[in-house]
Amino acid sequence: MKKIEISKANEWLSKTEGKLVIKEELFFRGADLFLNQFSDIHTKIKNCLELDLKNLFFYTSKRKNDEFFCNRRIKADSLNRALKSNLSQIESLKFEVQYNEGYLIDSPQTGGFDFALYDELFNINNFRNYCYGKKPLYKGEQTWNKILEAKPKWDYLVNSNAIPTDEMLGEDNIINKKEPTIIGEIQLGNWALLYYDLLKTIHIENLLDIDLFIYITPTGDLQEYISDGTVNFNKVKKAIEEYHSILKMPIWLVGIDINT
Repeated sequence: MKKIEISKANEWLSKTEGKLVIKEELFFRGADLFLNQFSDIHTKIKNCLELDLKNLFFYTSKRKNDEFFCNRRIKADSLNRALKSNLSQIESLKFEVQYNEGYLIDSPQTGGFDFALYDELFNINNFRNYCYGKKPLYKGEQTWNKILEAKPKWDYLVNSNAIPTDEMLGEDNIINKKEPTIIGEIQLGNWALLYYDLLKTIHIENLLDIDLFIYITPTGDLQEYISDGTVNFNKVKKAIEEYHSILKMPIWLVGIDINT
């Protein structure tokens, strides 16, 4: 544990910024080959992860039976917000992304994936097939109109690309995917959430063509600054090895540390 003398704690408490570094990486099932092919995506994500982080919350916690030292800590939620703020610089990156019947949708709700990159037109067409396709949704037109009203960009893409609706009722509209589908998680929480994330991933890869799964988690000093029981790089690596026979998609595991 990264301890500090109580008399010197104010210096730690006054901090609000830090710089992440990618300290460890694991490439599972050809993730390195994918990232070499799509080097622009690889570069953008790495650059965002290694930007300065702002508005972090530094604090200390007591050590048992120790009157002279305390533990240095960083609030995980402040780190999560700062990370997502930096990642938001990537154009077209979506946050809080959920899967529903063949398509992905970003919303304020939690429970899906932290972020995703995908071919928006291809995704909207999958939504169209859900509402109007081979097995059309009951009251599909209402669902279609409701979502397009809430998402002006989807409405624009539908109209500018002449995606058919009720004129092809009962038929799937087929278009080719031009951009890879990437989903990602930033996991700074309790280690038990790791298995929830893996089960969620195993479920979606049986339903959707995922080209890459990115898993960002702490290592080094950062894992100790967050919590004793947090998910960390080595625990995720061990879990991937444990579930390697049923994890089919490429996974880029990223271990991040912090310089303060």
